[in-house]
Amino acid sequence: MKSISGKNLCKMLEKKGWELKTIRGSHHVYMKAGRKEGTDKRSGSWE
Repeated sequence: MKSISGKNLCKMLEKKGWELKTIRGSHHVYMKAGRKEGTDKRSGSWE
């Protein structure tokens, strides 16, 4: 599998219609219109 930088991944997500919702430290949370917020089974919930 080819590696991709975080910067390029963010650009690719935004081109596909995802929007940056929040940044907490190094964690970037993206949302897409028409999709429900999900649950992260490891921590309990996404904010």
